[in-house]
Amino acid sequence: MRLLEGAEACRATASGMAAVFAALLCRLRAGQRVVSSRALFGSCHYIVSELLPRYGIETTLVDGRDLGAWEAALADGAALAFCESPSNPAMEIIDLAEVARLTHRAGGLLVVDNVFATPLLQKPLALGADVVVYSATKHIDGQGAVSAALSWRRKNSSRTTSACSTGIPGHRSAHSTPGCC
Repeated sequence: MRLLEGAEACRATASGMAAVFAALLCRLRAGQRVVSSRALFGSCHYIVSELLPRYGIETTLVDGRDLGAWEAALADGAALAFCESPSNPAMEIIDLAEVARLTHRAGGLLVVDNVFATPLLQKPLALGADVVVYSATKHIDGQGAVSAALSWRRKNSSRTTSACSTGIPGHRSAHSTPGCC
């Protein structure tokens, strides 16, 4: 699966929400800040607006289509930015390359939920995203017969190395960890 996106590493999880939650929490700690698009799948919105603050993580929601709103929110710095493009269910399209540029300028990582576009129609890593998550239950499986998700990170990204070495929870290397895609 990682070859579809050109990723260095890929990790499977039990569900899309597990992939989203792990991709965010793997990178964040109390006192840090997340900037996220407002148009999110309901469970993603819950993670960003309800769960992250319980861990002492500040969240700021913006209109994802408004690059000025991203720029203003990221001007104060952020450890991470999160978005879906196209968003679920509103189908809002975000300029991922520009949001990646703004996020990196602010010192943060960009995590993109690319479930609607799939890696066949959009490759967020090539547009500058650092971590991409997918619910494999939807368009990758195609028939809803499995409950699974995938999370992968960009090759040669110094921004994604820290406590979770690849930015993918539980992942040590693309060749040594069971469960790699």
